[in-house]
Amino acid sequence: MRVVSERLTLEYEFIHIDISQANHDASDEEIIAKTREVVEYAKFTGALVESEPHYFGGSSNVHTEDINYEEIKKTFSTPEGARAFVEATGIDTFAAAIGNLHGKYPVPKVLDLDLLADIREAIHCQISLHGGSGTPLHYFEDAAKIGVSKININSDMRYAFRTTLEKTLRENPNEYAIVKLMPPVYAAVQEVVESKIRRLIPYERRWFNGKNHHRWCGDSRRIFKPIRRADASLRKSRTLFCATGFGGESRRKPDSFFDWRWRYERCGNVFQARALC
Repeated sequence: MRVVSERLTLEYEFIHIDISQANHDASDEEIIAKTREVVEYAKFTGALVESEPHYFGGSSNVHTEDINYEEIKKTFSTPEGARAFVEATGIDTFAAAIGNLHGKYPVPKVLDLDLLADIREAIHCQISLHGGSGTPLHYFEDAAKIGVSKININSDMRYAFRTTLEKTLRENPNEYAIVKLMPPVYAAVQEVVESKIRRLIPYERRWFNGKNHHRWCGDSRRIFKPIRRADASLRKSRTLFCATGFGGESRRKPDSFFDWRWRYERCGNVFQARALC
């Protein structure tokens, strides 16, 4: 809580808390209690809280082994478990496990979209997908249609960063000016993010889909300043590809992730992921 309170004091707008990652032996009761404590504290600043009942495997790195889905399925979310966790903690975003896995693997990931749809029906908050790197884009498109609002692609960006940097260094062995070496690296990482955003632009209107729009709301007692619909940045996909590992997930005064800055805000009864370019 000390770290969380410090970040909220610094006007962070988005907190991701995973008790089980810090303590793999934590009981369900302990995970719920500590997550709920963060949610209650976050209400003082209006910050959004994302969490999951357990850490669902993998690591944010490039792997060489195949994915053992029979083993991974043991950690999949369930509609009943998701509903119970959301109701017990009051979180704004539930991180679902449906085949997504932390890290980048030599084989493409396979998402259980039927399970995702069942989870969407079971809970009344936002849904995120951690471990989105290396996932075929058609899964993201379908996930956005179902109602996922945030996808993490940290390993994809790390891979683009390192491989492009290595290539640039090989091609320029006598160059030592960082300002000249880094632009291709920045461009490569930015393209990873933008390419996925472009694929999701057609599905942004689903956020305002008539009778279902209330399902994207978090705690109605929190107050967020409105966004002007005229802002051109809002015409981008409402599904956020999260730039974790590069300056934080989301803050009111964010550090620049190259040319991108992210912000969650509320417009009416709808949370939006805003890309500030």
